[in-house]
Amino acid sequence: MTALAKNGDFQRRGPITIRPYPAGAGAHPFKASIVVVDTTTGYAEAGTDAANKKCVGVATKECNNAAGAAAALEVEAAVGVFRFACSSLEQADVGKLVYILDDATVTDGTAASNDIPVGTLVELESASFCYVSVLEGVAGLAST
Repeated sequence: MTALAKNGDFQRRGPITIRPYPAGAGAHPFKASIVVVDTTTGYAEAGTDAANKKCVGVATKECNNAAGAAAALEVEAAVGVFRFACSSLEQADVGKLVYILDDATVTDGTAASNDIPVGTLVELESASFCYVSVLEGVAGLAST
């Protein structure tokens, strides 16, 4: 799959909880992108499968801090059940943790390099799309 280059389709099921996080310098998460906090800086950015990242939710709107200093803007990240593009998932993965592949795609642990948990797979809609429960306590798990 491909990382977002514009605002995505924010599809969710049920209630969500929104929390603000200070945006990192140069960060530009689009609406519907997975949001991570860089554990070395404490600032939010669009999700990547890179070291020192923790998923904190899904961006409810675009936050363009591309030309801004750290904490100049806030990223609104929501937890709840969200639809994502997926790769390498199958029906037997329902109930298991899924991991960041890019800011718009989740995968199983074999396809991700840094195993940054996004949440629990609750429905495999097709080979390309799924629903994930991104919840506090799951999204914030340290990668193993």
